[in-house]
Amino acid sequence: MINKCKLKRKMSIFLALSMVLVGVTACGVEAVKNEIGDTKVPENSQQNVDDIAIKEIDELQYFKSKSWLNSEEIIGISENNQIDNVCIFNSETNEMTAVTDNTDKDVTFKILGLSTIEKQLNNDYCVISKFRKSQWETSLILYSINFEDNSLKIIEEGVSDYGVLNNNKLVLAKGYEIYELNLATGEKNQIVLPNELMSKIKEIPTFEECIDLIGLSDEARADDSYMDIFKKKYQEQIESNCIKSVQKNENELMIDTGYFKNYVYHLDSKTFEEDDDCFSTYGYILDLTDENSRIQVGGSKIWKVNGNGERCEIIDEGNNISYSESLDHNKLVYFIEKDSEDEQSANKVKAYICNINSGKKVPIYGAENVDLVFWNETSNKFYYIDNVYDEENDRYKSVTSVITLN
Repeated sequence: MINKCKLKRKMSIFLALSMVLVGVTACGVEAVKNEIGDTKVPENSQQNVDDIAIKEIDELQYFKSKSWLNSEEIIGISENNQIDNVCIFNSETNEMTAVTDNTDKDVTFKILGLSTIEKQLNNDYCVISKFRKSQWETSLILYSINFEDNSLKIIEEGVSDYGVLNNNKLVLAKGYEIYELNLATGEKNQIVLPNELMSKIKEIPTFEECIDLIGLSDEARADDSYMDIFKKKYQEQIESNCIKSVQKNENELMIDTGYFKNYVYHLDSKTFEEDDDCFSTYGYILDLTDENSRIQVGGSKIWKVNGNGERCEIIDEGNNISYSESLDHNKLVYFIEKDSEDEQSANKVKAYICNINSGKKVPIYGAENVDLVFWNETSNKFYYIDNVYDEENDRYKSVTSVITLN
């Protein structure tokens, strides 16, 4: 189990563009519809396997889940006819409810504040950011959700980037100004940067210098279509006139100018230095150790541990193991690769639900490409997300599978 997790963030418009140009895409799924698949009742639902028999599986096509809101409801992004909207799925009634009413294909959303790590930083608020894809996230609108009626309230507009802080606070970049916002009180305080640092942040390299920094090949430089795209984005970045990325520790502020120059500003000493790796070397380090965990992974084995933390029983053996323990510490979902003389079976990921008390387990079919599982608070349901290739529409789609146990 990973005991510590480091929040890392380093964003650059030109780096993202260079990834696109060499054919790398991440989460850029254009969905053509959103639908709730038929509820599946697997064959093992009637087997006597304690409380881990799968009662039903709901497949949510074109739905990227973010977090459980409670034991029954999941919030996420619905990709409906290439149009994104924030929605809440009720796993008990099998209903999908829209929180936003977007009809613009150029608008997309991100949900912040409800994942495992983020929840430790921001317990009381779910923040939604809305922005136009064509504007490279330079015009974010931040909302909070009232879950009683799923209504939205605007927190801040015109934001170019934001980060989560402790005590229900955000750090915001608006243009070349940086603020700390208290979500509970609405109080917003500007963090004033020294003039020398502001001058460096506003320095804009020439187009040729940016191309050199990207390391564009001679072949790409000779392609007019590539260069036209770079020139357009370079001009858009200049016109955006803002800090591209910001994050804050207790005493340091990390700033990404968007032009391959990152700075660290020390709030105590009011000094700064250029640090290209600051977004990977600075950040919150959260201790996620669960003292009640009954599972350990060592080498190629999944171990059950006793009350003293001692390994006492092998649950399974294999390679590339990942797992998620239920919140009541009685159930386990894990993914594992098995060696096999059968070429069709060798090195394929197998997924299982295991009762930690009895050691009994049942397979999860169709989850070979998944390694993250999110349990609800009552430990009788979990979901996982997979990006599935849609042959009919020649694209990848987000599919959330919600598993209900007996």
